[in-house]
Amino acid sequence: MSDKDIFSIIDYGSSNLRLGIFENYPPFNKFLINENVSHEKINLNYKIIENQNINNLILNAEKETNRHLKNINVMFDHSKIFSLDICLKKKIEKINIHNDQINKFLIEARTLINNNYSNFKILHLLLNKINLDGIDYDEYVQDDKIYNEIILDIKFILAPKDAIADLRKIFKNYHIMINQLHCSSYIKTHNYNKNIDNFKFKVFLDIGEFKTTLVVYDENKLNYLNNISIGSAHITSDISKVLKYDFKKSENIKKSLKQSNSTFINNEQTKNVLLAIIHARVEEIIDLSFKNFNNLNYLKNYSSILIFTGDGSKILDKNSIYLKDEYKFFNDMTFFEENTDLICGAGYLFHTSEKSDEILIVPKTYKKQGFFEKLFYYFSR
Repeated sequence: MSDKDIFSIIDYGSSNLRLGIFENYPPFNKFLINENVSHEKINLNYKIIENQNINNLILNAEKETNRHLKNINVMFDHSKIFSLDICLKKKIEKINIHNDQINKFLIEARTLINNNYSNFKILHLLLNKINLDGIDYDEYVQDDKIYNEIILDIKFILAPKDAIADLRKIFKNYHIMINQLHCSSYIKTHNYNKNIDNFKFKVFLDIGEFKTTLVVYDENKLNYLNNISIGSAHITSDISKVLKYDFKKSENIKKSLKQSNSTFINNEQTKNVLLAIIHARVEEIIDLSFKNFNNLNYLKNYSSILIFTGDGSKILDKNSIYLKDEYKFFNDMTFFEENTDLICGAGYLFHTSEKSDEILIVPKTYKKQGFFEKLFYYFSR
């Protein structure tokens, strides 16, 4: 099989590495591999580093598929990934609007972001709305009418360049080039969101080991995405400090709390202390996640659901979580169990499906010979 015959994607998490390899032609086989990443001690200053698990993952994948991996797509999260909104307004002096012209405005917006956020790279660009002479459109306009003014509501998802450089270096050491880089929380929730009905707002709280991502959808449109540098590792750290346990025991106790009968908790008083620790940290995670979300009061006026995802949220599945009064407006609250198939499958579906809001830019370039060509590419390349 050549690279064009398959789609390979890895979800590069701090506690799990998940790899999915999908064949693009019948019978559309898929290969799924998972590697757990263990940490010997609590280090809350998480940084993307190379470890033996990457080597194991690649060797297992190549053995499973009987081929060498040369190119791969990567989904990852980072505490400094965030979304940014801009509104671009243009007087267009009674001319037609065509896709090429809108692309020019989007290139201008991209340049503006690149110039003002030089330490970040655009992972995703979403065109949420087009307004022509006061009328809103959700996607490109396909007509020959004459307009005087255009307003574009554009959303960018940005990631720190140093984290991206670290990822590229890790895979380069194994002679693997990264094709596309994506925000993992966005890709996952983009897929989950489509399967949740009856709510105008779907609010995902994706709790990882060292970060938590708040992702908000207004129906099918991404409304907000932001990360904080607190995750389930901080719960482990709290257990260790309060109960004077070492890292390994604290981690085992935390993980056991997702079971209905924990073998690590020997009395009810200790269990109550543990639950109090969890509730305090989860409350802090929720508070800090919503701290910079300016549409909270607007969200309260509509039907909404709060969905906990991520490995760090697994302890919430068997334990009651009580929201503060200011968050009790949610009509429903649930825990969503994830696995390698769902996560890597979300990456594959994102790659193969039509995304009306995800933008492709068509810049004009000229070869030395003078021939004109259009190069299609995602911003993440």
